[in-house]
Amino acid sequence: MRFAASSTVVGLSADREWNGIASIERTLAGRLYVVSYTGGPKEPAPENRVILCRSDDGGETWTEPVTIAERPGPLACLDPSIWFDLRGRLWVQYTLNSHDMSAPLSLRLSLRCDEPEADEPRFTDLGVFCPEAGYVFSLNRPTLLASGRLLVPLVHLQDPEEPGQWYFGRPQTLGCAISDDGGDTWRLSARAEAPDSWSNENMIVELRDGRLWMLARSRTGHLWQCFSEDAGEGWSEVTPSAIPNCSARFHLRRLQSGRLMLINSPEQGRDPMVVSLSEDDGATWPISAELMSGAVIAYPDAVQDEDGLIYCVVDVDRKRVEYRAFTEDAIG
Repeated sequence: MRFAASSTVVGLSADREWNGIASIERTLAGRLYVVSYTGGPKEPAPENRVILCRSDDGGETWTEPVTIAERPGPLACLDPSIWFDLRGRLWVQYTLNSHDMSAPLSLRLSLRCDEPEADEPRFTDLGVFCPEAGYVFSLNRPTLLASGRLLVPLVHLQDPEEPGQWYFGRPQTLGCAISDDGGDTWRLSARAEAPDSWSNENMIVELRDGRLWMLARSRTGHLWQCFSEDAGEGWSEVTPSAIPNCSARFHLRRLQSGRLMLINSPEQGRDPMVVSLSEDDGATWPISAELMSGAVIAYPDAVQDEDGLIYCVVDVDRKRVEYRAFTEDAIG
């Protein structure tokens, strides 16, 4: 077997009819955290809430999930991401979305844990992330540049002229939030618009020539792309990339080896999920391996530890979140 056998982080139970869209982080001491969302009969639903699990044995076992974000009435908590800032503080960000279509709402909120190794870690509610951004839809982790700048990818939603549209139905533009002080303060970049005004679930990577490369989900059978030559302040025209994608979330990061890693769903039906490596900053992806197949496998997220081990979570059929650990050698 090329990849380690998976463990189920969160599955169905009496109070969870579905579960998915997960994000993973690892502390320096080795504790793994996974956030995802569930609640109600499906997604989206007003009962959606964010849950958190952790593992102190390398993913062999996981704690029972605890709810860390939920709201009453029509407000749903969804699409969480989890990540560390430069000061070792653990962030969970999620989207607060209104299902009252007469008053649509989509805001990104932040929680932060300053002692992630504690026996009972506690999260502080920091409120709305970058309130000046307006309506946003975002779910991916930030990118740390060589300069120390942090960039959180954002998808800005234009307010619809008429009510009745869920956030996926509104025109969307791409950008990011920028922090030059380790995450204490944030400001917004310029925005870029995809040709069909529909692009989301974006990620950013720093290229060897100093440019930034943003990829985003589209409805066209491939990922959109745009570039920044000023550390994320502004972005180029959005154009098609050469990377096939079935309109699904992907994961992009630079590994310790210097290679880029892409976890992607290139085929319709979100099966299989493929891990690919690039040695030329994304121009080609000659090394690939199938991570999982045989189900609707979606929404990958991954981190790498100081020894090179890659920790990955996906959701399977929107019923459970599964975890796998692997090295670059397992890919090829």
